[in-house]
Amino acid sequence: MSFREDEKQDTRTRIVGAFNRPTRGHNLTTEEAKALAGLRKDSSIVILSSNKGRSTVVLDKSEYKIKAVTLLQDTNTYEVVNVDPTPKLQRKAEGGGLKRLKESRVISEREWMVMKPGDSVIPKMYGLLKVDKEGVPLRPIIGFRDSPTYNLV
Repeated sequence: MSFREDEKQDTRTRIVGAFNRPTRGHNLTTEEAKALAGLRKDSSIVILSSNKGRSTVVLDKSEYKIKAVTLLQDTNTYEVVNVDPTPKLQRKAEGGGLKRLKESRVISEREWMVMKPGDSVIPKMYGLLKVDKEGVPLRPIIGFRDSPTYNLV
């Protein structure tokens, strides 16, 4: 299904307005709910929060990807790694520090079981739009859920 640009913009405007209304029970009209369902099916856009102001932003997915790639190409901030470091970090956390803490009885067997990493995954990066900045850049967020160090906090 393809939408015209003016239809996309009209739908975006209505949905963003609905997101910003105070919520009490069902806060969407039937028409707004249908528009939201249509937006969720549209794979050419992303719906995300802004960095400030509790606002919701609808952005073309291609523009979001360009912003993310531009951010990650900053070699002063980020370094390319050729091998996924997750398994090594998992072994280090599990066999190194945590094992020593358990053996020296600093942590209990139960605490060790909770803290040790299971099937870990590499942390995921996504971005929130800095709507208050010129050019609306992304603020990088790293999601550490299910990473080797997630349960250590």
